[in-house]
Amino acid sequence: MRSRSFVSPLLFCAAIAAPLGAQGVVEVGHTPSHSFREGMIQGQGVKSLSDLRGKPVLVEFWGINCPPCVGAAVPGALKKLEEFGSDLEVIFIESQGHTREQLTAFGLTMKWFGRGGRWTTEAPFQTGSNGIPNYVLLDVNGKVLAKGNPLADEKMLHEIIAAQIEGKKAADDTTPKAVAKAMKDFAKGKNGAAIAALEKLATENDPELAAAASSALDQAKARIDSRLARIEWSAANGEYLGAGEQVKLARKAFEGLADAQKRLDAVATQLASPELAAEIDAEKKLQKLERSLFEEGPSEAIAAQLAKFAEKNQGTKAAERAALWSKHAAAPYRG
Repeated sequence: MRSRSFVSPLLFCAAIAAPLGAQGVVEVGHTPSHSFREGMIQGQGVKSLSDLRGKPVLVEFWGINCPPCVGAAVPGALKKLEEFGSDLEVIFIESQGHTREQLTAFGLTMKWFGRGGRWTTEAPFQTGSNGIPNYVLLDVNGKVLAKGNPLADEKMLHEIIAAQIEGKKAADDTTPKAVAKAMKDFAKGKNGAAIAALEKLATENDPELAAAASSALDQAKARIDSRLARIEWSAANGEYLGAGEQVKLARKAFEGLADAQKRLDAVATQLASPELAAEIDAEKKLQKLERSLFEEGPSEAIAAQLAKFAEKNQGTKAAERAALWSKHAAAPYRG
């Protein structure tokens, strides 16, 4: 699988060096790790790359002052999110040295927020390219599958992502068939059944099979824990409606997993408590304002509505979120 493609210089813009703390250049076959120092915009509790394992992750490097990024690469990645939905994760890395505040204002102006992407100015690793746009695609296990220019690699990138989502690449070619089948079931959302199968395989007399099953079991349990942690984060940080939806989805996936169900029960009980009724009602109203902001872009009118909402709903998580959006909603990004 190729790691770089020849592209016209017209498809590249200058990028700055990766921020201090980003690890070295990643290559195909590497499994990069990174914990983000600051929460991503619309990050929904994701704190590290490993939190997203279980889905293919497209890490897209772009810049505010890069015409091919703004005009084609970022819209192309957002289109993939629209097509693949929650089966794909995309992290957008602004790579030309702009601040978080500038990124927020620009994203709102371009009407890019609210469409499933996660946004940051912090590079989790370096790609080895001196230009943008460029990307790194991680597989469901966090390993680099491909990297290059997303405009040149469009067709290949789409095909690899589709294959990952279908579960065809949940294990590599050296994985024992029984373990690979369990991992494929896990990738399809049959978490409880996959865990049970792996636990049984881990006790087999065949040392190679047992070792592979034990390793896969550790990975599967880590993914389940990460998913539960993000649900709990949402419930603790005012994203109650999203937490409620995720609890419903996780119930079926975690069927047969008693500990996971207990954690889901705890979140469900929290969301159903009378103390949160006002919070949840406020969030429902805020979501309508957020949709207007994301779909229509910044304006003095929406900024005033958000500020009024924040004042009226003081003391709620929704009011805190509204106040933050209001700061950026008064006018479009002007550089």
